[in-house]
Amino acid sequence: MSSSTKPDPETDPLEVLLFETSPYGNIDAIVQTDQRSIYFYLYPKTENLDFVPKACWIRNLIQAPYIIDQDDYLAGRQVLLPRTHLKTNSPGRRPLADELKIVWFEEGTGAALIEHNPNSDPTQSDSNEGPASGRTIGVIPPWSGHKGFHGFAADCAMDSPICWPLPQNPRLQERIDRAAEFWTSFLAPPDPFVTLQEQLQPIYDKMFLTDSQASRATKKYYRIDGGSFPPRGLLEYVHPEGTVLVTSGMSLCPQPNVELASAEPEQLARIELAIFLGSDQSADSVINARNGLAQLASYPWRYLRWLGSGHTCQFPDVFHQIDKVRLVPTTELRPGSGTSWLNQLAGEQLTSESTDKVTASRLIEYRNNPVHLLWLVPENQ
Repeated sequence: MSSSTKPDPETDPLEVLLFETSPYGNIDAIVQTDQRSIYFYLYPKTENLDFVPKACWIRNLIQAPYIIDQDDYLAGRQVLLPRTHLKTNSPGRRPLADELKIVWFEEGTGAALIEHNPNSDPTQSDSNEGPASGRTIGVIPPWSGHKGFHGFAADCAMDSPICWPLPQNPRLQERIDRAAEFWTSFLAPPDPFVTLQEQLQPIYDKMFLTDSQASRATKKYYRIDGGSFPPRGLLEYVHPEGTVLVTSGMSLCPQPNVELASAEPEQLARIELAIFLGSDQSADSVINARNGLAQLASYPWRYLRWLGSGHTCQFPDVFHQIDKVRLVPTTELRPGSGTSWLNQLAGEQLTSESTDKVTASRLIEYRNNPVHLLWLVPENQ
């Protein structure tokens, strides 16, 4: 078949080499061939996601043309990468399905395609090899789909409308290897979610169960993820002065799309959420707050939108005549947003840890990222 021949659905049907849904259950990854080329795709599973379909060329399986076939391109068919953009003009090898592996970025909005070629020489090193167990042949990172960029391909030698060359950037490969290690950690004990909670809960106890309060307070734990990934828990501290609800383990996974808004996403990506309800609040308000906090804790992965200090969101049926809350760190709690001991907490953290409010709002470091506690306060405070 010549390079200009269109695929015939009868003789050259599209074939899926690999299909996988992200651990978050919201994006599908597909590796597909039309017998002329191989492409890597990411598709949202629902329309309410802040995510557009993404496609990246991976390999030509036949002799390459001199230019991109505009008919294919405009019709949305898989386009062959021109020979002027290839590292080698020889048709590539078609991998078997069990030789391909997808490594999802920890945020779940990007993925790398890994190939293990049983015929490769294991003594030959490759800068795109690592703990991900194979050679990285394609990457659709979270920032793809912007400014004409769709993804990286190892066999590409020059920027094109369908892919860019895979950069010799150790940080990118380290991120892929780090993600592979993260997902592997769920396959055997100790459970990373349990380990994280073991780090967080003593800190919460110290914050909300001081010696003077412990005899007058109770603590309950709820699982709030409904069996879906990522796992999430909720702690409830009940004092005579009111109730504190705080998530436990939300920071296990970094929030998606933070890097599209910040040059230092690792400083903002991991959070826990808390809310204080005074003793004058009804039992129904506490239940509504508990349910609302559980819903908000799933928001970043349900809609692929992140939460950060200063953000506002709907939070109905909790505060009287106020259906919107603002997220603030502990150090920015204002009089009226909690009891005296809760308001004092901000001052204690600021003086005992640092004069830097950002540093003072950190709970712990997890996977080398700070975990920030953000409080839900009524929008009018």
